[in-house]
Amino acid sequence: MRPTTVEDAAALISIDEGFIKKTEALVRNNLGSHIKSSNVYFEIASEARADAVEKLLTIIKRKGKDWPLYEQALSSYGKDDCLITRYLYTSVRRYTTTRQYYWGKDPETGVPRYKARATGPSTRDLDNGQTNDDWLEILIEANSSKQKALDQQLAEVVQVLRDSSIPSELLEIVKMRGEGKTYPEIAEHMGMTKDSVRMKMNRAKTMLTELLR
Repeated sequence: MRPTTVEDAAALISIDEGFIKKTEALVRNNLGSHIKSSNVYFEIASEARADAVEKLLTIIKRKGKDWPLYEQALSSYGKDDCLITRYLYTSVRRYTTTRQYYWGKDPETGVPRYKARATGPSTRDLDNGQTNDDWLEILIEANSSKQKALDQQLAEVVQVLRDSSIPSELLEIVKMRGEGKTYPEIAEHMGMTKDSVRMKMNRAKTMLTELLR
């Protein structure tokens, strides 16, 4: 049965045997020097397909069914130039390319970029003396350093806004957003709508831009 929505079409394509094999081959080509277990290939390809579908659904939700490309994409389903298939495949390629970068080595130091790896070192890594302990240590240090840098940046932004006598409500929103809270979470905490939070956050961004000129 032909799908009636792009969402359904994306779901069907993501579980199509031919598409699955193409994405698994893509993972092998991009990450073959780092992975030896076929189970890991399957796992990463599955993650990449799910990520691609999720990204497409997010775009559709934002654009709506009145988006000109919506009907065009749906009508191309099942054809050689299917827009949905092309988008999903491109998204999977970006996913694996990103992982390929982080799984590679820094050209200057020669140190493997382990911080973005979802799995531990492969058999080849272990043969080269790179242990799971090394991977975990680098992962923890990278995450810790990143968090410290983010905390420092947030503290500096908050201080600049505080010195400008920004309303306490805006300052609280900036702090919560900087701590990683979503707009709905901030709205619930502050007792206002999500749109109000977004507007106030935009106002704070404008103020900060003017202050830093």
